[in-house]
Amino acid sequence: MWLVDALRTGFETPLPRWLGAWFVTALGAACLWKFGWDFVSGGWQRMRPGSYLRYSFARQSVVPPRLASLYRPVLVVRTIATLVLLLGPVPRLAALVIAAALWFELGYEFRYHTIYMAVGCVIVATMGDLPASPLPALVDPDPTPTSGNTWGIFLVTLTSIQLYVASAYRKIRSPQFYSGRRLYAFYWGATAAVDKRPEPQLLVPRFLRDGHREPYHPVWLRRWRVASVLVIALEFGLPVALLVPALWLPAAAVGVAMHVGFLLLKPFRLVPFAIASVAAYPCYVATTW
Repeated sequence: MWLVDALRTGFETPLPRWLGAWFVTALGAACLWKFGWDFVSGGWQRMRPGSYLRYSFARQSVVPPRLASLYRPVLVVRTIATLVLLLGPVPRLAALVIAAALWFELGYEFRYHTIYMAVGCVIVATMGDLPASPLPALVDPDPTPTSGNTWGIFLVTLTSIQLYVASAYRKIRSPQFYSGRRLYAFYWGATAAVDKRPEPQLLVPRFLRDGHREPYHPVWLRRWRVASVLVIALEFGLPVALLVPALWLPAAAVGVAMHVGFLLLKPFRLVPFAIASVAAYPCYVATTW
């Protein structure tokens, strides 16, 4: 396992140079989708005086409430920083700017995937051998080994493992989740509101929606219980399988399929999380490329 070798050599284990460019490009694409969707879905007006977002921002403890006036400038700056992250010339500085903007977002919309993306941006800033323009560099990948990004790739892998294991641990400790009631309740609520929201809420056939017109139908509750237990098992087992080179390809396919399943329940909003999560998969077997 390359993670053990990296620890033994003091993070001098050489890894393909393109791995750093790959993760930066994928993370940048996730940020670009996230920030672009905020503009498309009316995010420019969300912090206006008298709005619920302004109300909740004034009562949280993550970001000083007096910074609410920076909301719109932050939307613009983080989008520009994402383009700089992808195209250069200072991707590490751009990553720190994006991390700060994501921290600001936690003040009005606390999401674990936002924390994951912010941590990913901080990790990018620690990579010492990134190309000045990650996206163009990925078009013509450089297979030359380098140890300049080993520490960063190591942290990316550990963060991804922690993401899945912690998520599974929280779910298995929640009777509402492993009983199927949590997913059923979310799906039932989304079904009821599917025609009342401006953006698509569910990417599933209508006959599945019709099965959720009444709360906690016993047949559908059993099906959601199976789905919940399957998600817990996958989140526990996926990091282990991804670390085994012989199992990496089928495990990566299962991981992609799992995230696509998440998107069926919450499209558009979870696309950045799916991209950022899958972006870490090649890092699990970094020395085999």
